[in-house]
Amino acid sequence: MQGVEIQYLGAAMSALADARVSLLAQPPSAVAIPGSGKEDTKLFDSVAEQAIATRLQEFNSRCAVITEEKGVIGEKMRGSILSYIVDPFDRSRPFVRAVGTALASLDPTKCKTIGDVIGSVGFTMAHLEAPFASITCIRDGDIIFNVMVNYTDGSLYVACQKFVGSGSIHDTPTPADLFEKGKRLRFVPRSGQRLICFTGDPDKDKEPPVNEHSSKYMQILHNLGFSGFDRVKLSNPGGPARILYLTDLYTGEDPPSLILSNGEKVFEFLGWLAFAIYSRDLAVFELYSEGFEARGNILQAPPPNYSAFVKDVESKKVILNIDRILDLDPPGHYRSALVVTNVHSTVACATMRAKKKSREIYFPSE
Repeated sequence: MQGVEIQYLGAAMSALADARVSLLAQPPSAVAIPGSGKEDTKLFDSVAEQAIATRLQEFNSRCAVITEEKGVIGEKMRGSILSYIVDPFDRSRPFVRAVGTALASLDPTKCKTIGDVIGSVGFTMAHLEAPFASITCIRDGDIIFNVMVNYTDGSLYVACQKFVGSGSIHDTPTPADLFEKGKRLRFVPRSGQRLICFTGDPDKDKEPPVNEHSSKYMQILHNLGFSGFDRVKLSNPGGPARILYLTDLYTGEDPPSLILSNGEKVFEFLGWLAFAIYSRDLAVFELYSEGFEARGNILQAPPPNYSAFVKDVESKKVILNIDRILDLDPPGHYRSALVVTNVHSTVACATMRAKKKSREIYFPSE
């Protein structure tokens, strides 16, 4: 990992620390106040996004910061050289519900900030079910790293050439600290073909537009041939942090052997590739179907000729064609159906290779 790339990682870690501090300082009412960006964006989403974008641009103004809420911040034309793809706040709707539930049992005079609410006994989102932020760095098509933060407790999760593991914003705030003191993640081979994916949020079904309804996700799942698969029934498995369910951090019953991005936006799943590439424990497959589904005129599970992922035969690397993302309106709404599983999860790997509309885009070389 080059020195400049370690500096990129340090800037991203600092950006996530800024986002968490800014989020926790907001009043609880921030979960109901509209923010800038999409129609459904709340103030706390925008605060986190702005904190991240500001820090990244202060570090390097000649880059593209592609965000969930506002699209491209910075120099779009420089995106093919250096891009940060940012999910500033994943699990927004469950977070709003959790804050509301916690507030109902708390003394409002003692809960002046979101930090007060998150620190209370009544707040239920924790560990892998917590809200996360994610930053993935792309340099000349290479996926350089992914770094995530758990907003509730400040845990950091990083995948880069030098380290794949976890730390803390408090104890390992810099890459040097993380490399020295962090704990390496262990990806666990599992039997069977138990699946974790997102199939919709009931609260989203109550909001326009109609094409956002959960039935769309179930249709994609059906078109991809997963209707008969046993799914882990989590209320909201999140996006970026879903990769962590393949590690020993997941302690629930019947752990999954594979995870799927079910036609979701690139912010949800791109970071998974960093964990696959740098852990060398994971295989990644891209799926598509004959029954195409689109959202906002963007295919949800595009076939290979529309894919943003290019497998370099010689180097066996997976390259991201960032222009496929930057050219969309809005930028960053590229969607895909990616499956990630452990290379030693025999049944899961064999099943993905046997699927008619499947291609292996990453498998660690010997």
